[in-house]
Amino acid sequence: MLLTTKTISAMKTLSLSFILLVSTLMFCVSCSDCEEEMFVTEAEAFEAPTPQEFEQLQQASFESVTQQFVVNASEPFTIETENGVFINVAAQCLSFNGAPVEGEITFEVTEFFNRGEMLAANASTVGVDANGNLELLISGGMFYFEAFQDGNPLTLECETLLTVPTDLTGGEDPEMTAFTGEENANGDVVWTPQNGEFFLGEDPVGNPAYITLFNSLGWFNCDRFANFPDPKTEIEVFLPQEFSQENSNVYLALQGEPNSLGYLYGEFPVGLAVYIIFISEEDGDFRYAIRELIIEENQQVIFAVQETGLASPSAFRQLLNELP
Repeated sequence: MLLTTKTISAMKTLSLSFILLVSTLMFCVSCSDCEEEMFVTEAEAFEAPTPQEFEQLQQASFESVTQQFVVNASEPFTIETENGVFINVAAQCLSFNGAPVEGEITFEVTEFFNRGEMLAANASTVGVDANGNLELLISGGMFYFEAFQDGNPLTLECETLLTVPTDLTGGEDPEMTAFTGEENANGDVVWTPQNGEFFLGEDPVGNPAYITLFNSLGWFNCDRFANFPDPKTEIEVFLPQEFSQENSNVYLALQGEPNSLGYLYGEFPVGLAVYIIFISEEDGDFRYAIRELIIEENQQVIFAVQETGLASPSAFRQLLNELP
């Protein structure tokens, strides 16, 4: 028995469609002759999360890895993060309403070096190439910078030195360069390459490091394009009817590449080994399912409620980081 499906929206920026799966005991998937049948049973009743509950879960995951540093903005200061990243800020380089601030401020750094932290916080690595196309990136370190004084957000007015140990992401990669990011209407970060200085050197304690400059707060990334070959194909993901792009998300992670994470933005190479990862929320935990596959032409992926699991945010991040 083949049941019809209904497309409810294009997910994220380009071509991913969320398809409503009619609650049933059987459905089949095929491009032409319905050769493959999948049998599922009715799921135990549960209440799907609201969009706000799902957003709050990812925001809490983001905040859980945010580091705060109280420093004196009147003097030059250096921050060393938990992962050994160094940030050197010149005196009076932070301003409020155009005027330099002095005295004590709070400088916040959120850093991502693995797919677990990226995915839990919705921090993906998809950039715009020279032709204006979205392409997956490999990260050498992703950051979000903020600064506050008395609760007021500050602006960075000077070029600031960033030193990122290369061993945090598997060693030196000469193709890495600087990217800045902006969130689109869907909440995804879209990265754009920058033309500033970026080179390999050593950090203050002698470790090999990427050394670069940034001149604004917000999203910053050490990245390179994955440069996938043709041929490429779209991926369609079918979700249970309780879920939409409002209360869940779907990501693509590369097998064997822990420092990259994409949403399904367009076409991907046929033959690429990936994980397709569905996530949502339930009572403050992640509801998730992970499908390991080699991308085929006109790839389709079907997720049923029965194959999803639950994990706390910390357990979920660990599970993702342990994927080979």
